[in-house]
Amino acid sequence: MKKTMVVLGAGPAGLSCALEGARKGLKVTLLEKKQVGDRINCGEGFFDLFSLAEKPVSGILYKVKYIIISALNTYTLDSSSFNLWMIDRQQWQKALAELAVKEKVNLLENHAVKPIDVASLSRQFDWVVDATGVVGLTTKVPQNLRQAYQKDWWVTLQCLLQGDFSSYRDSFKVKLLQDCTGYCWLFPKDTSLARAGVAVFKSGSKRVNLNEPLEIFLKEQQNYKTYTLLEKKGGRIPAAPLWPLLKRENIFLAGDAAGLASPLHGGGLDTAVASGTLLGRCLAAGEPETYPAALREALSHKMNLERKISWCWQKLGLTFMDCLLKIINLSGLTFLLNKMYDYELPLNR
Repeated sequence: MKKTMVVLGAGPAGLSCALEGARKGLKVTLLEKKQVGDRINCGEGFFDLFSLAEKPVSGILYKVKYIIISALNTYTLDSSSFNLWMIDRQQWQKALAELAVKEKVNLLENHAVKPIDVASLSRQFDWVVDATGVVGLTTKVPQNLRQAYQKDWWVTLQCLLQGDFSSYRDSFKVKLLQDCTGYCWLFPKDTSLARAGVAVFKSGSKRVNLNEPLEIFLKEQQNYKTYTLLEKKGGRIPAAPLWPLLKRENIFLAGDAAGLASPLHGGGLDTAVASGTLLGRCLAAGEPETYPAALREALSHKMNLERKISWCWQKLGLTFMDCLLKIINLSGLTFLLNKMYDYELPLNR
């Protein structure tokens, strides 16, 4: 008899887990609170420097050829050789859902699950996968584990703008903030639409003002007076992996629910896909206990390197980041990655 798996949440991690599990022979049920592709709260930049995920099967708007990034100085970095795309996440996730259904995944949309339902699901299915994002649904029962997410956060505020973005085509624009570890961004979706926002790294629950740096950044952009604000929303991104909680009996965490966003920039599409795919593979192989160690091994190079750069950024500020960008501009990103990976942090984080 086939082993059964229920996946909670049809985001990148949940869809990847369901698809891989079904392909490997599991009987999979995928429960989505709303419709697949709803509730997108993301800049939609797919940055996969370490090749953790496959190229998006759909929704690619363009390959990002340049990153224009400002610290103390402004640099134009060639990103054409790296896995960096601007995507339409709704289109991408709907395509993944279609593939999952073709693999006989039982996809149930508009199917909300409450924390009180988790115990019943864990009895009904061999495995329960929590890919519900921040804060993971299953971490609320039987005890509230949400404090585990409060170690390191990226807090974000973003907006969708309509206007003339033709001059930014094939590029991302980023500005590092002066007085904190954070940055503003502008990611064009096409010549007339763009995602823009601000992200600030912090520990604990202290509030930060995001509106002011975002407004200043937008006023610095070309054609600012002609932009129309279509939407504005914020959110939190966990940047500290919840290693001890990845597996609790037959319940598993993946993606943002596992705290797998980048400690350097807060992006998490690559790690969401990687964790979901790896988890589906481990469960289909009948080796659920191997998932935490396998995930650590898969992400260790990326997470360790990005944590080192983030730590130096927090301690040394824009002077360090400007030197880093200058090295990348002169010697290339690969050279920098090798040097930073060999560097030992003075503190064990």
